[in-house]
Amino acid sequence: TTAFTKTRKGDPTPTLPRGGRKKTPPQPSQREGERKRTMSFKYKYNYASPDRYKMLKEFAKKNKQFQTDAECLIWRYIRNNQLGVKFNRQYIIGDYIVDFVCLEKKLIIEIDGGYHSEYEQIQKDDQRTDKLESVGFNVIRFTNEELFAGIEGVLNKIRKQLIIEQ
Repeated sequence: TTAFTKTRKGDPTPTLPRGGRKKTPPQPSQREGERKRTMSFKYKYNYASPDRYKMLKEFAKKNKQFQTDAECLIWRYIRNNQLGVKFNRQYIIGDYIVDFVCLEKKLIIEIDGGYHSEYEQIQKDDQRTDKLESVGFNVIRFTNEELFAGIEGVLNKIRKQLIIEQ
């Protein structure tokens, strides 16, 4: 609700409504079309193939809803900055969904269930680890058995890795 007054030359100029601020039109860089064309990623790992991103996002959402017992256990100890840093769970990095990641320290924690001991899965995990390390992350893996046998030992390994990453 902008009011108009006449200037000496007769051109209407807007005046501010009482107690309000003048709204400035969006800058060209803020327009939707411009933003999409000039959008750049802050980190080189912050991408996924456009054709796969929607699928990965759905998988990540389901993985968050239906955590394994091992993921639930470790999440209880690393969430809410309990180790002094923020962790995200089921986070998309490239074309992968990682179990837990601390972006600040570039540390990924993977929890491996029973099928990770099969030869083909070991090969895939190695390729995945190589790819994640190639974009600057450090990946540490724990088996379900390690978590259930001694969560404190696992947390100590994570703490040591966080100190190394400083």
